[in-house]
Amino acid sequence: AAYEPISPMSMLLRKKGISKAAPHATAAATAAAAAAPDGLSTALSISVADADAADLDEPALSTLVQAQTPAQAVRAALPLVSHLGLHLAARPVLHAKLCRLCIAALTDEPDKRTAYAVDTLTELALLPALTVSKTNPGIVHELWKLLELMPYTARYRLYGVLHERLNDGSVPELALARAITADETKRMMRRLSKENTKHYGRHLGKISHSNPSIVFDTILSQIQAYDNLIVPVVDMMKYLTPMSFDCLTFMVLSHLSSPSKSRLKEDGLNVSLWMQSLSSFCGNLYKKYPLIELVGLLQYITNTLKSGMSLQLLVLRDLVTKMAGIDMLEDLSADQLEAQAGGETLRNCVTDLLGIARNTKKSSARLKEALVKQGLVAPLCILIARQRSACVFLNDSQHLKQLGELYDRCQQTLEQLQLFLSQTMSPAEYAEAMPTVGELCATHGLEPEVAFFITRPAIAVQQQEVEAVEKARKVKADKAKAAEKAAEKAADKAADKAADEAAEKAPEKAADKAADKAADK
Repeated sequence: AAYEPISPMSMLLRKKGISKAAPHATAAATAAAAAAPDGLSTALSISVADADAADLDEPALSTLVQAQTPAQAVRAALPLVSHLGLHLAARPVLHAKLCRLCIAALTDEPDKRTAYAVDTLTELALLPALTVSKTNPGIVHELWKLLELMPYTARYRLYGVLHERLNDGSVPELALARAITADETKRMMRRLSKENTKHYGRHLGKISHSNPSIVFDTILSQIQAYDNLIVPVVDMMKYLTPMSFDCLTFMVLSHLSSPSKSRLKEDGLNVSLWMQSLSSFCGNLYKKYPLIELVGLLQYITNTLKSGMSLQLLVLRDLVTKMAGIDMLEDLSADQLEAQAGGETLRNCVTDLLGIARNTKKSSARLKEALVKQGLVAPLCILIARQRSACVFLNDSQHLKQLGELYDRCQQTLEQLQLFLSQTMSPAEYAEAMPTVGELCATHGLEPEVAFFITRPAIAVQQQEVEAVEKARKVKADKAKAAEKAAEKAADKAADKAADEAAEKAPEKAADKAADKAADK
């Protein structure tokens, strides 16, 4: 490939006071671009300038390094690309090929050095370059194919570092990109209504390509102040990319865990409006777009429960209510209350009349899959049950109303979660995921009535297992008895046969005896 004469490596050499660079300097500056675009099937090579004549101090620039694998190529390109930083946006083709190179390096079971090199390369160059680049869905797609290979914790760390750099304002290019993106987002939100969600949804998809964290930070700030924007904002997000949705989840967690906001109103009794709005937004968002990864949000709720904070149960309640259509009904009439004692169809009639979420098959399956895959079924139930027992004693509030509301919230969430799990999981799956009653009481310190309530769907399976064992034991005993009877019958038959044979031989023996006696006489 041909490159322009003035390359980043040439600029680096000029900064060091070297007037003439070696002929291979240009190739070294764009080494990753020499890789094959499709699959990187050929051997990757990165040529570093043989700069002995230039008297360079760096040993890396004084030798020729041949990279035979994508991992070696990434590690060799890391120092130069780190110097490029966000200026990598000037070469979109090089940006895309570096993403493909990192994907190939991560696909081949990378070691710690390679994983660290890819993570550093993404943090210092790939993500910042996307922030200052123009709208380019192709680059976003290539970068997301790289990011989805990483665990969600690594991705969220990268988003957090970039967001802090954007808010810091120490880099002029990032500060300018942040200001432009925030201004466009605010202008869009001022004109948003229920009638023009399709038009502004396309506009949101465009401006969120390059700088999704600032876009969603601005949107979430306005949602927390004006809850009537929740439904239009959720409707206009249908044009977002998977990377934008992933960054949106990180920003939701960032706002939920913000230490600068009070989660209770000034009276100390009720949950703050921003918390209620954000919780409702989460429920609507994950119901409408069930393919968004839920693991991060569920793990955050679990961690807050482990820390003794029960206010985040509001988010879990809204998730189960919206995604599964299961809610704790209040103020029911006598007929509706009787209908709740019927089957699933009769209960659905009541929920439909009350306006609770419909068409929740896909979203409920997605929620159940996230809980089972991450292994959070038993931990969530146990932590909610323990928080239910301890919230009254661990809370420093003097208001009895607040303590009662905390207890009721834990109890309702536990019932709601248990009902959701019992409806979406088979009894065998539930029994496999949940500890036994004895383990819940002895190991986890739960009250017996709560332990029986949690394991109720699994008790039937355990009883069936016990009955199956007893039945197998009975069948085995019956077979043993039948075998004994058959052996006794065979022995009796053999004895009868021997007696018959002896009876048949008796006259012959008598005749022989008489003949012997006559002969003797």
